[in-house]
Amino acid sequence: MKTAMKRGLLVVAIVIGLPILILAVLIVPAFVGLKPLLPRELGRDSILKDGIVGIGVIEEGPNGSVALIDAGDDKSGKVILAELKRRNLGPDAVDAIYLTHGHPDHTAAAKLFPNAAVYLGAADEGIARGTGRSHGPLTKLMPGEDAGEKISF
Repeated sequence: MKTAMKRGLLVVAIVIGLPILILAVLIVPAFVGLKPLLPRELGRDSILKDGIVGIGVIEEGPNGSVALIDAGDDKSGKVILAELKRRNLGPDAVDAIYLTHGHPDHTAAAKLFPNAAVYLGAADEGIARGTGRSHGPLTKLMPGEDAGEKISF
């Protein structure tokens, strides 16, 4: 009886432990060794922190226009708008947004900038428009969300 009980506990441990181990093997390497992203200024350009996403604000010329590298995780764009305000600019000063990829944590505030052309690699079009999914084991679970109609490829 004790042997059957031990086998049963072993099966339960494997059934519960194996998925946890597999998830750990997939997730841990993605985050080991990462350092926290700190907002910083790089001359006239800035790197902003929006949750776990970095946003680049690149001054384009003397007229005050800027380009963004990604549009962050916050749909209200608080971090970006605060940086624009610090520069005495409004949302209309953003004339280009370069999305590194189509995940919603990089595209959320893109709709806030009416004058911006949005650039993205064609492979991520469906993800950015909310009609496609990522292909990675974890990112496949992320829902897509429409980043806007002005996406260029």
